[in-house]
Amino acid sequence: MHSLTPARTSRRGFPCDTRSAHSAARWFAHICRARRPACGRHRTNSLNSPTTRSPYRLEKGSYNLNMFTERVHSRSLARDASRVKVLSAAEELFVRRGFAATTIRQIAESAAVSVGTVMAVADKNGLLVEIFDRKIASIHPAPSGVPIAQDPAAEIIDTLGSFVRFFAAQPDLARAYTAILVGGKHPSIIFAELSGVLIGQVSDVLIRAGRSATDASATARIIHRAYLGEVFIWAGQSDPNPDSTLTELEKTVRYLVNGKAA
Repeated sequence: MHSLTPARTSRRGFPCDTRSAHSAARWFAHICRARRPACGRHRTNSLNSPTTRSPYRLEKGSYNLNMFTERVHSRSLARDASRVKVLSAAEELFVRRGFAATTIRQIAESAAVSVGTVMAVADKNGLLVEIFDRKIASIHPAPSGVPIAQDPAAEIIDTLGSFVRFFAAQPDLARAYTAILVGGKHPSIIFAELSGVLIGQVSDVLIRAGRSATDASATARIIHRAYLGEVFIWAGQSDPNPDSTLTELEKTVRYLVNGKAA
């Protein structure tokens, strides 16, 4: 006969009397029923269900995302502000002291930033290229609104001549700029975005003068290369006066446009 004395239990209520196997089985069954997850329609009321998810958690998540976005935006603005300060300081020193005599440390001190911040923008060569590229883009002439080009060669020369005169206004920096470009380590808009814009403008002038689109595009590309060649030839000379360069450019353009020498 089984004893009616309750079985001894552990701290967690588990029967530790080896003679009470039946009691242990009943204890396990009770625990399993108590901890079994709800099923059917009751399962939708569990804490993990979207219907009972805390609205505070959603709001908190959105708040954290907004905070993260604001921090990223603030850092971007700070980087842009530092870039402007560095470029402005570099330009002022390049003009006042000369490109060769200016150091990265001097640029950092003038901009009130660290040397690392300056290098994060660009090295000294890269700074000059970006400064010149921005100036070149800002002086880009607007296309003519005349429907028919009466003197296409004159229009083209006027467009390209503005860039030649810009280089001649700062001969030392312009020569340093072209020397850096010849090195091929720093890309420039004069070989990329500006190149396409200028070729498009010259082509438009030729089309308005009666050329076909195909012929205008091909001629515009040749004129653009002639313009770059004249600029680099000028940069390699000791005379900063651009008159001879403009004269040679005009001869080339008029020959390509009119089919005869000027």
